[in-house]
Formats: sequence, C-alpha cells, structure tokens
Amino acid sequence: MSRDVVMYLNTGPSHLANQAVSAHSLRRYWSGEVLIAAWPQSRDIALKIARDRRIDASTVVQEVAYQRKNAQEIAKISLIQKMTNYDRVVYLDADTIINKPLDPLFNAIDASPTGFAATQFGAWAMPQGIPRKRVECLRGIPGIPEDLVEMALLPGRPSYNSGIFACRPTSPVLPVWGEWTTLSKHIYISGETALHLVARKFEIVTMPNGVWNCSPMFQSRTLPDADVGIWHFHGDCNVRPRKSQRGLNLWWPEFELARKLNIGGIAEWADQIGNEYLNELILNHKQTV
Repeated sequence: MSRDVVMYLNTGPSHLANQAVSAHSLRRYWSGEVLIAAWPQSRDIALKIARDRRIDASTVVQEVAYQRKNAQEIAKISLIQKMTNYDRVVYLDADTIINKPLDPLFNAIDASPTGFAATQFGAWAMPQGIPRKRVECLRGIPGIPEDLVEMALLPGRPSYNSGIFACRPTSPVLPVWGEWTTLSKHIYISGETALHLVARKFEIVTMPNGVWNCSPMFQSRTLPDADVGIWHFHGDCNVRPRKSQRGLNLWWPEFELARKLNIGGIAEWADQIGNEYLNELILNHKQTV
C-alpha cells in the first residue's frame, strides 16, 4: 500500500485563515496524512492549525534563502522532491475548499507514465488572451526551450494552474519544472507558466475542465457546482467582493464555521495576520451583527 499525503505550503501569514478553512474542508473527505509546511514567519499559527485534533496534520518549517518574486513556486517544487518518504503527493494552495474525495487526483498519478498530474484552470485553453500572453513571456529566456514555448501556444492546448497538482516526489517532471521556474522567476507566476512547457515535454495526465481547480470567476459553463472537486480562490477572490462576490459567497460560510469551531484558534488570530481584505470583512460583519 502506498503512503500518500496532502500538503500545503504557507509563506507569509496573510493566508493562514485560508489554511485553516481549507484544512477543515479537507478533513471531510480525507482521513489520511496531511502536511502543512510553513516558512518561519508563518510557523506559530501553522502549528496551531496542524495540532488541532480536527486537523491532525504534521508540520515542517522550510527555511529558504530566496523570498522574493515567485519564491513560493520555487520552494514548493523543491520541497516535494525531498519528500521521498511518501509515494504520492497532492499539493493544494491554501486558498481552496475541498468539495469531493481526492481519489481521482491520486489515481491520476498512477495513470501518468511520469507520475505527474496537472489541473486545467477552468476551461482555459490556448489561444485565450491571458494564458497566451503569460506563456509568450517565456520567449527569449536563456535555458527555456523555444520549441516547447511554441508547442504550448498551439490552439486547443489546456491552460494550467500550479496551485493544485499531484505527483510522485521522484517524478522526472519536478527537477525540470523547478529549473524552468527558477530561470523565469522574473516573470509573473513563473511556475504556473513553466508548467505549460512541462506538459509538452513530458507525458503527464491533465485533469480537465476545472473540476479539480475551479475558479468562482472563471468556472466552465459545462461544470455545475455539484461536480466541482476543489474551489480555488486565486488572487484573494474569496475576500474581495468587488473582485468576486461569488467567491466571497462560497468561502465566507466556511470561514464562519471555522471561526465558530475555533479551528486552530482562528477566532483569536484571524484579524491579526495582516490580511487587509479579511480584516475589512470581519469589521463590517461585526458592525452589522
């Protein structure tokens, strides 16, 4: 029997409320091992969340020298390669709500010859403007294969999001992905962008149509809410109603439940983590109660 784990990585503390909410939702569908990795600045609260008996996660503090642009992308790829005590890893960004059992993600690892499964972001595909412009930024970067850039831009190619993926720590995809993410670290979300090239170089499994990476802003028209496996609240769209009221509507009841149950002590620290959008919502809620 394989040893499996669901893992998160927390860098700055502003997303720790997301972490508590996501881990709480995860435990409805996953009774196996959970690893909450954290940088030193997030360690104390990450430990409180992990040690809550309803979360029951292990923790690791990741010391990193580079903490600038795309550091989180680089760090998570590096960390997973060191987790060889596990057979299969599902990585989740903290700004997620799990809506179904994760078996399809773990099974996709086994179905991939390279032990790697990526998630399509909604129904995004080439040559849509946003993903196309991002991948085009890889052109001319030394060490980035130009032929793969052009292959990734071909019409119909899916667009990926690196906030949710599944792999073996020994997958040959990871070292190459990490290298290209580092080479392009000066561009916007280099890990996510480089993932489009990885999908052309290696035979990976693609989880399609946003089922396992569903944005409340860019949900596929063919994907009903009941079929969503994971909601992904990218760009703080769970706490920015002007950006996505739907994102807030989906996330806020889960946050309120986590506060009521005081998951990881969230009732004491939710307004102390430097998330200005969340602080405004908490204040407005207090004023209307």
